[in-house]
Amino acid sequence: MNISVQPLTNQAFGFPRGAKRRMTPYVLAVVHQTSNATANAQNERDYANRPASPGPSATYYIDRDGSVIEAVDAGYASWSSGDVRAPDLSIPTVAQMVADRAVSNWSPPMNANEAVWDQYECCGTGEEPWTDAQFDTVAQLIAARAEATGLPIDRTTVLAHRDINTIDRATDPWPADRREARMARLIDLANAYLNPQESRMIGVKIVGPAVTVKVRPNEGHLLISPIDPTVRFGPADWPELAAVPVDVKDAAGAPIDIDGNQPPQNDRDRCYLVDDPSFGVAALALRSDCDVLAPAIPTPTVLPPGVYEFRGEVI
Repeated sequence: MNISVQPLTNQAFGFPRGAKRRMTPYVLAVVHQTSNATANAQNERDYANRPASPGPSATYYIDRDGSVIEAVDAGYASWSSGDVRAPDLSIPTVAQMVADRAVSNWSPPMNANEAVWDQYECCGTGEEPWTDAQFDTVAQLIAARAEATGLPIDRTTVLAHRDINTIDRATDPWPADRREARMARLIDLANAYLNPQESRMIGVKIVGPAVTVKVRPNEGHLLISPIDPTVRFGPADWPELAAVPVDVKDAAGAPIDIDGNQPPQNDRDRCYLVDDPSFGVAALALRSDCDVLAPAIPTPTVLPPGVYEFRGEVI
């Protein structure tokens, strides 16, 4: 990961302006899109550094290729999420921000930005503003901050700007119909970087044409949704689905013995990549002793032959 450290020189950070942190944050990250189709990270950082700027400013600006400009040191609060309007109080840390602001006797009063370690501005716009490279970079940075602070990586510590301002920033960085799926992807990826011994890359190679499968209860399969990896469909819930048979291999291309019976890639190691519009999402149909998290594949679509990478683990 390429990080260019370019501190803002206009003191567009801190409360009061230019001052170091007054409190220990309890939120790892707030993520944003720049909503600018032409500006890159350097442009965005330089705009934040204009003389006497009233903001906004961010800790990190991330280009489309995943490269990063660090503009504000962790010892200072950047100014990206102070616009608290109809915040989502169902998120405990957001509710805590609001409560802390209400009782603050500081001058100036506590600002929501002070509860946040890092603000991430990813260059992009539209309904899918982030590239894969940006997801990867932000996940690595969140993992590093979690390791340094001991905070967990979950939906209470990784926020979207929308969580703080549901009025003016309702689609920052993603619209409602995909926001939670993208947040889950980011959180899963950050946790994988934080705990690499618990997760590894699995390559799934498409080895045949689509078939229709009916998974029987005694086969012990699970269907794991990439939209929400906690949603698992047991045998009783299985419909008949269009699927593609796949072989599961590790990052080096070696077969993975899913069922524990040698040799690897025997018939019981065969999995299916479900791609059925009636189900509405592509997913892996796996034996019960194989677990795959958040596959980043088009949904739903016709998947061509090739290697698809999934972050997960064999358990």
